[in-house]
Amino acid sequence: MRRKILHIITSLTEGGAQKILIDVCRFSKNNTEHRVICLKDGRYSEILKKNGIVVYKLNFKENPIKSTSELLSILNKKFEPHIVHTWLYHSDLIGCILKLFWKRADKKLFWNIRNGTLQKKTSSRKTRYIRKLLILLSYVSPDKIIYCSNNVRKIHESIGYLKKIGLTINNGVDTTFFNLIERKDFDKDNYKIGFIGRYDKQKDLDTLFKATEILNKENVKISLDLTGEGFNEKNKSLKDKIDFYKINKITKYNGVKKDIRKTLKNLDLFILTSCSGEGFPNILLEAMSTGLRCISTDVGESENIISKYGWIIKPKDIDSLVKYIKESIQQKSKERINMQLEARKHIQNKFDLKIMLNSYNSIYK
Repeated sequence: MRRKILHIITSLTEGGAQKILIDVCRFSKNNTEHRVICLKDGRYSEILKKNGIVVYKLNFKENPIKSTSELLSILNKKFEPHIVHTWLYHSDLIGCILKLFWKRADKKLFWNIRNGTLQKKTSSRKTRYIRKLLILLSYVSPDKIIYCSNNVRKIHESIGYLKKIGLTINNGVDTTFFNLIERKDFDKDNYKIGFIGRYDKQKDLDTLFKATEILNKENVKISLDLTGEGFNEKNKSLKDKIDFYKINKITKYNGVKKDIRKTLKNLDLFILTSCSGEGFPNILLEAMSTGLRCISTDVGESENIISKYGWIIKPKDIDSLVKYIKESIQQKSKERINMQLEARKHIQNKFDLKIMLNSYNSIYK
């Protein structure tokens, strides 16, 4: 029987959840049909459409009555899915409401949860309230709760999410697409460290900027590459921070890149300094799959992803970040190459895309 799956996600802009959703839709088995509802459009919408995936954009803010009518029509007339698969907290709540008006007798609702800890300083009050409400709804609405890591599952079940319907599907990366990049000895006059992601409080970029400032004052010859949403000359908040830490001469803004392999190729070290919110940082998989060495804070599943093939620090630990950047520079060539090769093997063995897709295909049955 052909399975029809309707995905609901708050936006199709840059994000880890969006990347995984695209892979699930593109590489799913032939006996499944995927369609996607988004509340905010983005560049990933075009990628889905190019792969033959129908995308509906609904704008509840501008026209709530029309959007609600369209949503119910998709559910009960246009598509009639067997499974509604919601991504992230806001969509999970929408899925619970929709289930009340869903006419199909064999309907199933799957939540997809990807956040780790939520802190008051770095996450909105609205998001924290929705997560609390979903604790209660987890007992009556979803048929499965899919977590992107055991760490994320442990956090949510410890605060009350129903345990018996929970399962973990780790993120996966296409290790053929993110192939091994042979990196020769770095330029001793320009050691390139970088961050790839969105400009957001949860990423705690101040820790990265402060560490860069310290190294720059110590005359360590480094440069900082910033890639992703919000990293451009128009971002006054970002420019003020860069000026404050006096690192503007060694910092480069790259903005959003459609293919980040070129960015990864040009780096000597990738750094993730998130302090909260991370469930399973896809960028670590992508970087390590190319052989790029990484330093990450101990958030979400980062420690299990990096394992012994990189460096883990506590959130906001500037001293350790400085220490390990220096250590990465001082690694002997043979040791560095070995770490790069072993990092890629580790990702291939534990987090290859095929492993993730097999898990999703299995639950869709």
